[in-house]
Amino acid sequence: MEDHNIIYKNENFLSSIQSFLWNITFPGIVLHELAHVFAAAITFTKIKEVELLKWDKKTGLFCGRIDVETESSFQALIIGISPFMILNFLGIMFLSLAKTSQGIMPAVFLYFAYCSVKASFPSSGDVGYIFSELNRSIHKPSNWLSKLIKYVLLIPFIIIGIFWAILLSITNIIPLVEEMYFVLLLFLLGFI
Repeated sequence: MEDHNIIYKNENFLSSIQSFLWNITFPGIVLHELAHVFAAAITFTKIKEVELLKWDKKTGLFCGRIDVETESSFQALIIGISPFMILNFLGIMFLSLAKTSQGIMPAVFLYFAYCSVKASFPSSGDVGYIFSELNRSIHKPSNWLSKLIKYVLLIPFIIIGIFWAILLSITNIIPLVEEMYFVLLLFLLGFI
């Protein structure tokens, strides 16, 4: 009985640490939602409502939300994966700024790099939305793009590949590889 209580208390302790780490990275949540807004704007998608940052009383966590009206699965895909591409890019930029800054600014830029990378991956809501839109459009016989996506699910990889190719062409590859490893480390630390 005592062992069970100790385990339960430790789980609550870890949960409170995870909640604390999530909440102190709230700038990443705002950037995540702004990435969705940016992607909606460039794909000419109607934005119904945006909540950049709100406190969820039930979970005790900060969260954000965007409600859009997509006309195609392509729009849903771009809007859904935009935080991954944009926030990882921002994370690398913040790391570059941290290397060239002085005083307290490197710590500030490292904090924003951590916030960006931690919030870069699609939320469960983002993934659910992407797949529901893909599923909905696949069943439309006249939508040729949806049929293409049904058989070749490489579009996200192509987009990410183009993104990284452009990034590699405008930067020096060696520092970028080092920064990518650091971004990966920051992301893994985000699971603590």
